Amino acid sequence: MYNFRVLITIGLLLQNDLILYEIFFGEASQINANSANTSCQKAFHALRLIVTVGWAIYPIGYFWGYMLDGANVEAVDQFGKTAFLWAAGNGHADIVGYLIQHHDATVDIRDNDGKTALIHSSINGHTDTVRELITTHLADVETRDNSGGTALIYASANGHTETVCELITTHGASVEAMDNDGETALMWAARNGHTNIINDLITAHGANIQDRKL
Repeated sequence: MYNFRVLITIGLLLQNDLILYEIFFGEASQINANSANTSCQKAFHALRLIVTVGWAIYPIGYFWGYMLDGANVEAVDQFGKTAFLWAAGNGHADIVGYLIQHHDATVDIRDNDGKTALIHSSINGHTDTVRELITTHLADVETRDNSGGTALIYASANGHTETVCELITTHGASVEAMDNDGETALMWAARNGHTNIINDLITAHGANIQDRKL
């Protein structure tokens, strides 16, 4: 599909280049230059201006409306990830918002592991993206992946203090939520040695230190 479109584009570019050459350097330009008629010369200059402006605008509109419009925003790679999931996982909150608002990206779409954009952004500690997904686009703060992990569990496991605070304080994430192995955010923070998060979960958010794996 895209190879065919590229060929069409190249053909149109060449065709319009010939037109530009003709009115600026070709026979039409020479005839106008040799003309003593002032009105004809003014008209020809106006034509040049119109063609120049039109030719400057045309490629932008063409590529945006014709080439880019064919991209499938829900296309997935071998991991089941879309462009939207990659943007969220890498903390590009502006792109996340753009894909949702202008291209109807699905907020709670999942990859092969069942991870959503919210989970991916929490894993990597991208608090601004977490906030954008929940506050503006109503992502489910308690959504779980295939292993039962929540955004809070992953943020705690990876030591992202700011993201943990955002999920709990601002969005009410459950401190006692357990994954499929019965492990909580506190357990994961303790396993990976994140002292600040352990302190926050217990002192500020009431995590139960007596919880045990199921």
